[in-house]
Amino acid sequence: MYDLEKLKNGISIIDYGQNVYGYTPEKKRTNYWGFKEFDSLMVNINKNCFFRNSEYKQGSKSSSCNHSAGSILDFIMHVENCSLDEAIKRLKEYNDKNGVVDKNYQVRKYVTKPKKFVIPIKANTNKHAFGYLVKERKITPVVFNSMVKRKYLYEEVGYYRNAIFCSYIDKKMVFAQRCSCRQDIDRDKRKRDVSGSSYEECFFVDNKASSLIVTEATIDTLSFMSLLEINGIRFNNYNHLGLTGTNKAAAVLNILDKYPHITTLFTAFDNDEAGKDAFDFVLTNLRNKMHWTGKIINVGSTYDDLNDINDILKKYVENDDEDIMKEIQEYFKMIKCTFRR
Repeated sequence: MYDLEKLKNGISIIDYGQNVYGYTPEKKRTNYWGFKEFDSLMVNINKNCFFRNSEYKQGSKSSSCNHSAGSILDFIMHVENCSLDEAIKRLKEYNDKNGVVDKNYQVRKYVTKPKKFVIPIKANTNKHAFGYLVKERKITPVVFNSMVKRKYLYEEVGYYRNAIFCSYIDKKMVFAQRCSCRQDIDRDKRKRDVSGSSYEECFFVDNKASSLIVTEATIDTLSFMSLLEINGIRFNNYNHLGLTGTNKAAAVLNILDKYPHITTLFTAFDNDEAGKDAFDFVLTNLRNKMHWTGKIINVGSTYDDLNDINDILKKYVENDDEDIMKEIQEYFKMIKCTFRR
């Protein structure tokens, strides 16, 4: 008999995906690999665990900052949509066939060092960030200039012309996300968090308000601010949080625990399975575990053609589809009713 923990630690997720499913491994960054066939799936090759931002899955390797991390068994269940017992059976059959782990295998020990957070260097211009966020993603100039003035947004020096979304704890920058403003960079490769960023609060814009508006992405956060401004509502009357991925939804719990003056939570997750699962995670933990008594109001898109907040903003500005515009007008009515009460 093999020790299940030894099998989980000893059989590489990357090797299993390549050998069993025929996936193509590709290096993402230091210590992280993935497969060309999967969007946003990352495998930590040192810890032999995976996570996937586009799909919110609770795994056995989950932590307070990453609730979708999973072992190789979670990976098998995720890919094949099978039960845990079936995943264990498949893993044992794979090992018997390939002889990866023997009965004398010793579980590997890992010593992880905290990564140093290095603040991205500020450029002497914000024109590329303005061009991408305002002209392409349709963020309103008022919102863009407000974020720049308050140092939540700036442009980084260098080839990629990155827009930097950053946030602070006790006036110290602890989180930053890079978003390339170059047109020749694939959209799914444009955004990445700066190494060593804290996910305690992610991209948190603190306005000392009693309400918090949560979105999945930093650009969605600025998009929601823009929607409020378009509707004549002061966006700085609310706190804002961009998670940079549904797997970081624990930041919502951290903020509401840390700032008890926040008594109303507005959620604007994407209209997909990952967004719905993230909402369920937040709702369940706030009510059943934290016993949070504040209001929870879902203001995310429920329209099939408008998946996220930036979709709504762009379609409104483009104004090129009569049917979608009717949906947007209905959404705007809800925004005005909800935020002007």
